[in-house]
Amino acid sequence: MGDATAVLFQALDVDGLTGPIVSLPIGAGLVDETCRPSVLDEGPFSLCGPGLVCGGSRCEAGPPPFVCDTGVAHVIAATDVPRLLPDVGSVTSDIVPGISGVVDDVVVIIDALDHGFVPDLSLALVARDVTIPLASFPSPGSNLRQLVIDERCTTRLSAGRAPWTGCFRPLTSLVALRGEPVPARVGLLIRDDVAADAGVLRGWRLGLCVR
Repeated sequence: MGDATAVLFQALDVDGLTGPIVSLPIGAGLVDETCRPSVLDEGPFSLCGPGLVCGGSRCEAGPPPFVCDTGVAHVIAATDVPRLLPDVGSVTSDIVPGISGVVDDVVVIIDALDHGFVPDLSLALVARDVTIPLASFPSPGSNLRQLVIDERCTTRLSAGRAPWTGCFRPLTSLVALRGEPVPARVGLLIRDDVAADAGVLRGWRLGLCVR
């Protein structure tokens, strides 16, 4: 990791990171903690903290989830996880940002979602009674890891492969949230429309650029 990456981490104002996901500065805490990728039948799950990825068997510093072009960056983690994903059905995990201001940009970070066949799934963001489709997964595979959904990304999910990791454009623009006050609550809606596989949402974060 170079010095530039460390500076990007320091620019993030990390809020409300409690529960299964722990807030840690770069190079501290869980960086050397033992970890392992998770599958549904693996038993206890070890998830590295925000900004960290599981590099084989040890947590390592990963890329920053995003940097704001304008406004101040806030990253808020869900505290109602893990959430079971039903086989045919839907579940919503909610984040309460707890900050004020006007939204300049929105980023969604899926830290870990276990599912045996992710093409069964669709993801949407729900805020102020508006449902915005975020992602569907066209090619066979399982699990989502450190998936960043950001309109500034150049790659569409149709070009991705499992486990989907990295930065991808959302299915639908998040413009409905920009220029508006920070919502009191934002939900990640996950739908499974095909029988045979259940799953678990292990962790996700909401990134907001706020002025």
